[in-house]
Amino acid sequence: MPQPQPDVIPVPLDFPVNWKHPDEKQLLWTQDRLHCPDAMTPLDFSFIQIIDGGIDKAAQVYDIPIVTYDRHINSYLYIAVVPQESSPDEMAAQAQRSEEKLKDAMGNLGELWEKEWLPEIQQCMVYFEEYDLRGAHIPALLEHLNETERRLHRVWEIHFLLIIPTMLAISEFADMYQDLFSDASEFDAYELLAGFENRTVESGQLLWKLSRKALASPTLRQVFAENPASNVIAKLSESADGKAFLAELNGYLELYGHRADKITLNYPCWIENPTPVIKNLQDYIAQPERDLLAEMEKIAARREQRIEEVREQLQGYPQPIVQQFEFFLEAAQVGNILKEDHGHWIDFKVFYQTRQILLEIGRRLAEAGIIDVRDDVFYLYLNELKEVVARQAGDQELHS
Repeated sequence: MPQPQPDVIPVPLDFPVNWKHPDEKQLLWTQDRLHCPDAMTPLDFSFIQIIDGGIDKAAQVYDIPIVTYDRHINSYLYIAVVPQESSPDEMAAQAQRSEEKLKDAMGNLGELWEKEWLPEIQQCMVYFEEYDLRGAHIPALLEHLNETERRLHRVWEIHFLLIIPTMLAISEFADMYQDLFSDASEFDAYELLAGFENRTVESGQLLWKLSRKALASPTLRQVFAENPASNVIAKLSESADGKAFLAELNGYLELYGHRADKITLNYPCWIENPTPVIKNLQDYIAQPERDLLAEMEKIAARREQRIEEVREQLQGYPQPIVQQFEFFLEAAQVGNILKEDHGHWIDFKVFYQTRQILLEIGRRLAEAGIIDVRDDVFYLYLNELKEVVARQAGDQELHS
């Protein structure tokens, strides 16, 4: 006789979980190891909630019947994506609406990004960059924090308005390619999406050029070869060649240094701590000479050749199939570019600006003796941080 199955997955004794509501025990919770594999600070989790709220807002726009829940369990991020049930007729109608909206977005990804979403993000960046964090009093910083939260809700809605049809377009194209050419490997479809410029490629190419300049100078080559990455910048500042190279490196960091090796607010970006960039330069310097532009041109030429070959193979197919293939090909190509470009603006630049706001508040709280050091600010949840800053603001107004 089979044993009855438990209603919930048992929780290990050494990993206790306190649920906010008993029904949460029934949900399928998954640790988000892709984006947040490490333990997460409370403030990082608060902003992850804003990010995941963007999923729900975009899902509403595209009529996708899901709701996302997240929990900070023993310092790790867990997510549950819950389908929203309705009658069979309503589900069918909603599926039809969703398909039409997503197809429309896939067919207009480039235009939506260039004419609507990117300009809105750039306006948000201007707001962050022009705000005088150091000059603002605590009451003004509290208002700025609230306004930042409001803007982040919209930025991450844009993120998922873009990324959902982007990833769907790439997935649909790969699936269709495999259906049409059953003998193809699972990687063949992606050859038709390769060789396009994007922000990630530009960043790598510029860093490679910097490595060639370092390699061409005996002074610079010696500094990079004989010092650990953490000491390289100090050593570069000791020579004329090194100072000139540092100026170029700082120019690179101004363009592409608003990212970190980890996507967390409590982790410094490259522009704050360039050690990861120095390590990359050291690796590049050790590599033999390459012509990255020629390599990209070769990949692009191969892509166009393969597209022509595939189009010849499709000549005997019904026209609707060919049109559908061309639709998904174009959408996937644009999506593959935007998959990288959106990260430059949202995942990196917006994250960096958000971090600067929190660091400034942390600095003020440390100076006031409320926390021990600036970075302790990350161990408050956002609502707790607001309460602390509000008390400080009230004290300042009381004594002004």
